[in-house]
Amino acid sequence: MGLNYNLTYKSIISIAFCFILIQISSLNAEEFYRPGECAVKFVAHTEKSAGVASLKQAGASLVYSSPFIDYHLVRFDEETTSWQIDIEEQCEELEQLDSVELAHPNAIAQPCENPNDEYYSQQWNLDMVEMDNAWHYADTVSDVTVAVLDTGDYPDHPDLIDAFRVDGYDAVNQNEDPTDDLSWGHGAHVASIIFATANNGIGIAGIAPKCRYMPVRVFGSGTASGTAFTISEAIRFATDSGADIINMSFGFGVTGSGQPVNPDFVLMESVEYAAAAGVVLIAAAGNDHASVLSFPARYDDVISVGSVDINGMETDYSNYEQGLDLMAPGGDAGDGVWGAGKIGDTYGYVEANGTSQATPHVSGLAALLIAHGLPQDQARDTMRQYAADMGDPGYDPETGFGLIDIGASLSIFGLSPPENIALHPAFPNPFFDQTEISFDIPENAYVTLRVYNTLGQRVRTLFSNRSAPGGFYQVHWDGSGDTQNRLASGVYFLRLDVDGSAYSRSIILLK
Repeated sequence: MGLNYNLTYKSIISIAFCFILIQISSLNAEEFYRPGECAVKFVAHTEKSAGVASLKQAGASLVYSSPFIDYHLVRFDEETTSWQIDIEEQCEELEQLDSVELAHPNAIAQPCENPNDEYYSQQWNLDMVEMDNAWHYADTVSDVTVAVLDTGDYPDHPDLIDAFRVDGYDAVNQNEDPTDDLSWGHGAHVASIIFATANNGIGIAGIAPKCRYMPVRVFGSGTASGTAFTISEAIRFATDSGADIINMSFGFGVTGSGQPVNPDFVLMESVEYAAAAGVVLIAAAGNDHASVLSFPARYDDVISVGSVDINGMETDYSNYEQGLDLMAPGGDAGDGVWGAGKIGDTYGYVEANGTSQATPHVSGLAALLIAHGLPQDQARDTMRQYAADMGDPGYDPETGFGLIDIGASLSIFGLSPPENIALHPAFPNPFFDQTEISFDIPENAYVTLRVYNTLGQRVRTLFSNRSAPGGFYQVHWDGSGDTQNRLASGVYFLRLDVDGSAYSRSIILLK
């Protein structure tokens, strides 16, 4: 998998775990599909016993009939000579049977007031999408439900233990326990970008922490992990269980010839079923740096999400083509997105990068829009309308409609922040010799203003618990640290604390 990680110890455990989540393009061609497996739909009114008998004559066995989708999982007998035939040819053979309407290889996907939380100052991703202007919208408890189809849940993680959960599902093992049994916690990381508890003094803050979280496991130990059949079942389960939004931080990848691996009708029908029910489907564009979107992001009914880095630029790995919807922070090696994670038996915080990380930002925004009354069928257009344009003016295939702007999107509801406190963008930014930092406080308060690096280490204190009357303040910073040494070029974070509430913005120092 090529995972690189360094361990540092902060509070629980912080893990600098930098990776672009597994790309299907790294697989061999024969590994795009589960060997010897097909998803089969019988002709209408066919007796199951008759269908099974015809499959047996063709050297195949029915191994599972889904309670959620109108398909059966069929496996060719290993002893038969047809086991060696290309799986697509095997499925074509099955479609010649009178009892079979459709057969397709079982494709494999891969997981491609402001808060006072401990690592909030490192969440450059939230600053980039103007979450500072939206926390008062995120504080509303809502029945809006986001299903996260992924590796499963960490229900005891300190930043997810208080999430507003609804019953989930393990589509890998067909049971009601979606707990993650893998070691790297991709699902918990993705979920925490949406649901991590804010203002609990630890870890990170999620975008929509008071919406409902439905964990649905589609990756894990077992041969059913990540297949089109499993994911199709999961989409049906989530839809029928009341999900308003389905987050899919994975893709079926791109072949060596640059074509997207197509899971075909077995997944397409479930996507269409969910969309017809009004579910907002959101998926990662893919990590292949290919000029095609991976499925399921490529479906018209799915909002596709590409990735930007810490500087707001399209990342090298992000897939693109006509039809790409939106961009969101996905990060890059060394400057990833922080989220919940685990190493060994210890819960901690993981820095990861990929379109997997970009996708839940859009799901979180969609949840907040719907929570405040926007009809689900208007979420896509609203997020597009308020996105910050990138690249050439207007829509372009490389960056879609632009970078999501959570604050601007939610401004349509006209709510005012509970306090008239503002940390304004530094000017100039980036800067060489000096920048001006300004902020407003409404009344007498104790104010602390500090600068942090991307590791969360404090490098400069500009104010320290100073009593200040209400008003507008300007502070000049020359890029030096607390020891008056000139700091290295890079991204830093301003953190303003006003009577216990924290406000953060990123700033770039150049030499």
